[in-house]
Amino acid sequence: MNEQRRDDRRTAVDAEAQEYTSAEPGGDVESIVEARAPEHVRGTTTRHARRTLVRRALIVADVWSLGFTFALVHLILGTSARQGFTSGQELILFLVSVPCWLALAGLYGLYEGDRLRADTTTLDDFWPLFHAVTVGVWLAFVASRLTNHVHASERRLILFWFLALVILPLGRVIMRVFIRSRVAFLQRTLIVGAGLVGQEIARKIRRNPSYGLELAGFVDNDPLPLHPELADIPVLGTTDDLSEIVRSHGVEHVMLAFTGDGHDAGLDVVRACNDLDVELDIVPRLFEVVGSKAQFHSLQGTPLLGLSPPVLSTSHRIAKRAIDILGATFGLIVLFPQVTTSTLNPQACWDWWGYTGREYLTRKGPQVVAVRRMLDRLASR
Repeated sequence: MNEQRRDDRRTAVDAEAQEYTSAEPGGDVESIVEARAPEHVRGTTTRHARRTLVRRALIVADVWSLGFTFALVHLILGTSARQGFTSGQELILFLVSVPCWLALAGLYGLYEGDRLRADTTTLDDFWPLFHAVTVGVWLAFVASRLTNHVHASERRLILFWFLALVILPLGRVIMRVFIRSRVAFLQRTLIVGAGLVGQEIARKIRRNPSYGLELAGFVDNDPLPLHPELADIPVLGTTDDLSEIVRSHGVEHVMLAFTGDGHDAGLDVVRACNDLDVELDIVPRLFEVVGSKAQFHSLQGTPLLGLSPPVLSTSHRIAKRAIDILGATFGLIVLFPQVTTSTLNPQACWDWWGYTGREYLTRKGPQVVAVRRMLDRLASR
């Protein structure tokens, strides 16, 4: 049975290879993969260079964004002269509050996403940023009301809140673009399992250099023939050699795909990665049906992956219906005044039943032509 299953897997790989057409990588991001640190530098760099680089870069981006926001508020509204503040005192208060802002952002996990996920974007940060900025401004407002020494006006706090929601995400976008072109952002990645799933993951990594993952190789006791796109990626050994492979090749990230070694071998891989302080991603079983809305929960200590049925809730249905009605109403308001009387339409009514000809359902029909003319007339104004 195992031999037959292995033969089927090899046949699937061969069939896929015959239909393979290589994907051309983008010219702008190809240099990220081509960049390599010299060998003597690799041996001396710390293992978590990417983790340190990303965290420090995002902290710098947030500090600069907060400072720029503070400067804009100062330029727009001036100093709080009626509260007895000078620009120097406001600057000192701002500098004292910056560590509090960074601590609040850390509580919301705004410096961990890039470490845990390769495809993190600033859009993923927006709602945590929104909550952190809102809570921070609210705490500043409460503090200003509880003390007689500091009193920030509502106008300044509201303006600071609004500008921070725009400038903080923009600063993070610019910083992410910058750090993803650095060699230190590259993370040497090892894939455990050279089967169909492991090779598919490797191909996706190859096609998306912006992830910053540099393939070091595969680990598998019984690897399948490699896809032509992965012909230059070596199989470095078996799972028994994982610890030595991680140390000798400077691996920082391990992805555990499916292997034929059984459940216990997978647990050994997880334990080895924990002992070596290496980041680990695990491909779940039934991954074909696991979407982005899947959530982990537990049943008396047993982790479960919950999948909600794709059904619209009552609130979503109401929102969808409201959008449909508003859209139709807007269309009538815009188009209805354009209907005029004519010989075929003396009452200036829409003819939905085809009384004006047999081609009323085609683009040559009088109604379709009339609507097109109306839209052209509106667009030309």
